[in-house]
Amino acid sequence: MSQKIIIDMAADRAPYVDQSQSMNLFLKDCTLAKMTSMHFYAWHKGLKTGMYYLRTQAASQAIKFTLSPTMERESRTSRIAEAVRRRNSRIRGSIAGNDAKDGSNSVPMCNALDPAGCQSCSG
Repeated sequence: MSQKIIIDMAADRAPYVDQSQSMNLFLKDCTLAKMTSMHFYAWHKGLKTGMYYLRTQAASQAIKFTLSPTMERESRTSRIAEAVRRRNSRIRGSIAGNDAKDGSNSVPMCNALDPAGCQSCSG
């Protein structure tokens, strides 16, 4: 669709719009001359704003690559397993440290088997 038509339609709607329209224009090859021409045409038609966004075609293409579903699953599984191992070792270390102490500096922990004793579980 021609961008001139979009400007014309925006100008036709302008008397019925309380505020100025946020107009989006799209140009494949944007040059200063084209942009200036569009702004002056919109201004001549009585639009308050020339355009809200100016979209152009990307200057470069993104690198397209994929992982095989098997590699992606294996990577995710190994990351999850490593996170679980680290968490379990921290919990074991925390429990061992609390057993060795007299309990005055122990951190309260939620026990899923006894929710009544947990303040966070509204027990």
